Amino acid sequence: MEQEGDNMDIAGDGILPQQHGPAGDGEETDPTQYYENRLKMLDSLRSAGVEPYPHKFDIAISIADYVAKYNSLGAGEHLLTVTESLAGRVMSKRVSSSKLFFYDLYGDGVKVQVMAGASYSEVAETEFYKCHSVVKRGDIVGIIGYPGRSSRGELSIFARNLILLSPCLHMLPNQRTGRCTAVAGKTTRAKADADCWVPGIGRNTEAYVLKDQVSVTMTP
Repeated sequence: MEQEGDNMDIAGDGILPQQHGPAGDGEETDPTQYYENRLKMLDSLRSAGVEPYPHKFDIAISIADYVAKYNSLGAGEHLLTVTESLAGRVMSKRVSSSKLFFYDLYGDGVKVQVMAGASYSEVAETEFYKCHSVVKRGDIVGIIGYPGRSSRGELSIFARNLILLSPCLHMLPNQRTGRCTAVAGKTTRAKADADCWVPGIGRNTEAYVLKDQVSVTMTP
């Protein structure tokens, strides 16, 4: 096991609200405009030779198993020599700067934080912001990175690479105020009025899971 200073964790484990501006990820409030902009994004990716719906992504571990396996890591502890690959749906994206992004990635009702920093990414720094700027809430993504906890104790995967597997073309409903936590498929509320819209939780009218959109292969 190795530890390193988590000097990139300047956004407090990514619990800052979504920010807007040059490094932000502001979403259109009009669903029709949002949809049209997403279609333009797909055309832009294809024009650049990038397939926005790749047909295969190998994962080494499910999000639930990842959380169980690395839950004992201490704050600030990083396993730099370990590589894991996960796939899930982005339900929250927070931007600290053009070189640091946070995501909440869900699979089967379980969440893990993704920390994506330019300093440890395999993506060239000139392409880093462009890579992450196209990712929106609802997208299915694949993450390749190393396990660790942020300096404030949030279990995370530190992304060396992020692959867009299935873009979500329609705007997701906004979550209401109030923090919610999903652990092993169960949802708890910190506030009575919290509306925790979590993929894979049975209380949702529509569960967002990996299905028919991308072939996900578990690697032995």
